[in-house]
Amino acid sequence: MKRRVAIVSSCCPPLPGHPVTGGGLRTLQLVEAVRAAGHSPALFVEAAALPDGAEGIQSVELDALEATLRAARVSVVIVEQWALVRHLGDLDKPLVVDLHGSLLLENVYRRGELDLVHDGRTKLEALHRADLLLTPAMAQVHHFSSWATLAGFDPRELPLVLFPLALPGEPAVREPAASLKMVYGGARWPWIDSLDALRVAADVDSGTLDVFTYEPPRHGLEVPEDLGTWAEVDASLAGRDGVTLHLGEGSETYAAFLRQGANVALDLWTPNAERMLAATTRTVEFLHAGLPVVTVEGSAWAGPLTASGAGWAVPAGDDDALAELLCRLAAEPSRITAASLAATELAKQHRIGGNDALADFLDRPHRAPKGASTLVESIIAVREAHLAETLASREAAHEAEHAALVSKHADEVVGRGQEHRAEVAKLSSAHAASVSEQASEHRAQLAELEARWEARRKETEAHFDQQLAEQAQSGRQERERLVAEADTRVQAIGAELQAAREGQRLGVEAASETHRLALEANEAAHKAHLDEVHASYRRDQELSGERARSSIEAAEQRRARDKEAAMRTEVELRARVAELEARTPEPSARPSLVGALPGRAQPALRFARLWVQHALDRDAD
Repeated sequence: MKRRVAIVSSCCPPLPGHPVTGGGLRTLQLVEAVRAAGHSPALFVEAAALPDGAEGIQSVELDALEATLRAARVSVVIVEQWALVRHLGDLDKPLVVDLHGSLLLENVYRRGELDLVHDGRTKLEALHRADLLLTPAMAQVHHFSSWATLAGFDPRELPLVLFPLALPGEPAVREPAASLKMVYGGARWPWIDSLDALRVAADVDSGTLDVFTYEPPRHGLEVPEDLGTWAEVDASLAGRDGVTLHLGEGSETYAAFLRQGANVALDLWTPNAERMLAATTRTVEFLHAGLPVVTVEGSAWAGPLTASGAGWAVPAGDDDALAELLCRLAAEPSRITAASLAATELAKQHRIGGNDALADFLDRPHRAPKGASTLVESIIAVREAHLAETLASREAAHEAEHAALVSKHADEVVGRGQEHRAEVAKLSSAHAASVSEQASEHRAQLAELEARWEARRKETEAHFDQQLAEQAQSGRQERERLVAEADTRVQAIGAELQAAREGQRLGVEAASETHRLALEANEAAHKAHLDEVHASYRRDQELSGERARSSIEAAEQRRARDKEAAMRTEVELRARVAELEARTPEPSARPSLVGALPGRAQPALRFARLWVQHALDRDAD
């Protein structure tokens, strides 16, 4: 019965003008194996990995993979690498998973330890869902047997079969070699470190080296990828004699060069977990081109190459051994020719064709015997059950222990309550005695303190009374001194006022007398002149008038000077009275001189004011 078989891959098979990865060659092999088994293959490639213009390949978005396969009405699904299984959704079809190398290890090298646990769980779930597992090399059979067991398969009946790598077409038969022409090729994966080996090969004087590399696809890689040592490879080999770097050449150009431009291939690298496990597809390409291969001891291809004579294996990291081998091949090209014939024979065993195990499964799809869950999940379930049992046992023990502790605690509480009450009674009695004793001491201290304060109060009062007496005595003395000074000052001011008044009176009388005498003299002179010069009466009369006016003006000037003197005297008297009043003490809480002698200072001040005012009024008249 011919079945429609879906091959799902994230790697594009060989297309003109584009490099091809090992996953792409493996995808092509799966398609041809289904066709050789007499069934109809349908290839579905992730859209992100498919170049524009590709024909004959169905592009598919991973989130639409389940719907696409249902619409295609396929009978069996083959998935190239386990990472795509989770995108199948609930599709219930017989499932074949091709394990072309350890994708888990590759992801570790590409992304570090990011999501390593998540990848491991996804891988186990994918393998548990599979019905047949394919692997390209015996070394990987042993590796993936452990994973299949962990995925829940019976280790005695693992559905894991060998499906060796193969390429289409007849292997090439090469012409005898005349010189050493080395080639290295493949994707620039970060887990491949060929820097030291390529440096050694470039130093072989009598040989040439062509390096074909291309950037690997990075779709689905959500974090920056480690680029390995490839930048150092470019810097180290660029511009060297006999070395040619080819970057990004198409698969057909690369294949043509392998068949015509080289005679020894290099598959050399620093060993790591991924490389020592991988059955490298590039080696199959070399063998199909009739190229003998130099590889690393212990690799998956080392045994078949050395056993068949189709290549050589050198110790890892032994640059001297590698240089010696390459120099010997350059010196003896016949060794290359013999190894090339052996490479062609070995490649015939790796031509694309049918696979009995896969063909049987496609003819009679069946479910592999396996548990309901992965071994890891079963272990976790057993562990959880054991932990649950342990928890229940410990909870029961805890409850019993808790009940015993509660009972013991109740007994202790009763006993401690009785002890506490006895101790409280004892403490209360001791406290009462202590309080009584402290109260007696406090009363004695209080009485002593009151006595000290009473003595201090009396001492303070006596001292204060003494200060008051001293201040009163000092006040009386000061009052008597101020009264005496005031009396003396009042007498002096009275004498000064009397003298000033007498001087003013004398001045006024002198001025009046002078004025009278002047008038009499003027009248006598006028009469004499009148009798003597009658004809000049008018002139004399005018002259007399002028003299009279002069005398009057002189008298007025004298009166003005007298008035000015009187005003100065008034200002001085008023200033002295104000000074006397300012010196008279204001009424206050202290004993006042004026208050103490009301019959002496106040009448004297009033008398002085009245006398001064009378003198001023008289001068004004």
